[in-house]
Amino acid sequence: EVVHKMETGLKNFLLPGALFQSLGFSYYGPVDGHNLPELMWALEKLKACKGPTLLHVVTVKGK
Repeated sequence: EVVHKMETGLKNFLLPGALFQSLGFSYYGPVDGHNLPELMWALEKLKACKGPTLLHVVTVKGK
């Protein structure tokens, strides 16, 4: 059980989308929120997704 918890924790740390995918979300990202073409491309791709989807957008405050 301890090994399983360590393995799960390590996977969630290394693969940020693993947690959301285990909850049934389609995970995409991270995407640079200050790069408008990249953000628009990601949003267009995600429009075709079925079910709950999470877009991980990274921004810097004040940029």
